[in-house]
Parts: sequence; C-alpha cells; structure tokens
Amino acid sequence: MSAQSVLGLVDPNQLGRTLTHEHLTVAVEFCFHSPPPGLESLADTQIEMQNLFWLKQNPYSSMENLLLMAEKEELQFKRAGGGTIMENTNTGIHRDVKTLKWLSQETGVHVIAGAGYYVFDTHSSETRSMSIEKATAHAQSQLGCLVIIHPGRNIEAPFQVIRILQEAGSDISKTVMSHLDRTLFESEKLLEFAKLGSYLECDLFGTEMLNYHFNPDVDMPSDNERINR
Repeated sequence: MSAQSVLGLVDPNQLGRTLTHEHLTVAVEFCFHSPPPGLESLADTQIEMQNLFWLKQNPYSSMENLLLMAEKEELQFKRAGGGTIMENTNTGIHRDVKTLKWLSQETGVHVIAGAGYYVFDTHSSETRSMSIEKATAHAQSQLGCLVIIHPGRNIEAPFQVIRILQEAGSDISKTVMSHLDRTLFESEKLLEFAKLGSYLECDLFGTEMLNYHFNPDVDMPSDNERINR
C-alpha cells in the first residue's frame, strides 16, 4: 500500500518523521475577534518582534496572523529531519493543492493533502442543504481512507462525533480526533474516550494562551502540561 502525496504515490517506508496535523496554506478570517477596547489598531498591524508578546495571547485578533503560507517553517522541518506533513486545510479555509505541490517540490517534504469541509461556520448554503449529513462515513467506507475530525469544544463533542460515525458505519480504527489538548483535560476522560477506538491527537503544541476566545472558561494548557498528561 502506498501513501498518496500531492506529488504522487510514496512508499510508507519513505515517509520519515511525520507531522499529522498541520496547515501550510490557510485563511481563517472567520475566526477574527476584535482586540479589546483601546487596542483596535493592533488588528491591522504587521506582525513584528515588538508586538509578539501581545500576539501570543491574542492570536485571533490579528488579521495577518489568520493568513498563512509556511514555506520557511517547512524548510526548517526538513532541516530538523522531518519527512512528511499531513496537511489538513480543506474547503472553507482556502485549500490550495497547487501551492502545496509547489511547496513540496521546493522543500523536499512529502505533503499529504486532506479533503472534505471545515466547520459549520464556513459552509456555503449549498453545502448546508445537502441531503446526506454523514457523508464522511460513506466516503470512508468506499475509499478506505483515514478520517480526521475537528471536534467542538464541549467535552462531550468528541464522544458524540464518534457515535455518529459508528451509526453510519465508519471504521473508527481509521479515525483521528484532533485538538484533544483543548477539549478533554482530565486523564480519566481521555482514557474513557480512548476506549471508543480512535486515535487521540494533541496537536496544539506552541499554543499557550490564557484568553482562549472560543472558550473563555478554558485556559489553554502549556506545552509542559500537555506532555505531563
């Protein structure tokens, strides 16, 4: 069996060290949150060393920070011994396979591109009116492909998604639940979820913030806390 990269089929033994949830090109302007009163001008300020301290805690309040083209980071990954990147940008946040092919050619990193649709807020009216609500499970049953999930932020969301996929006949052993380091914080809850059979993914390393806009009741864990779990 071969892995389908943007430049063609790759022997799995040639993939090397692999990052399983990255975005090399992405546009998520819909995530924008206005800066606090008195700091509105920072929304359109160019990212510079002098404002990184603010950006670290307010990543969704900078328009420039919500747009990404990560060629330099991909080169650094290659120099550090990286081999493959699973690119999870999909319809709704500027999926751009042509650019991914160019990045792969320029850097020598294998890139495996995701497909599908992003979260509900980015869906078009046409997508929202489609007749099949569990299309991912149907596609997986036909293609045998891996499914990676962006769960809601309620602690019950990952459980609900897996149950929906199970009901639709999905292969849970080929399913990855993303972003669990900002969703399930108790070891007991993680172990309970693990029993459902999917892969568990903690993928927000480097994101350490106290003011998490999408769930103000939660402080994003530090990288040390992620590791110690």
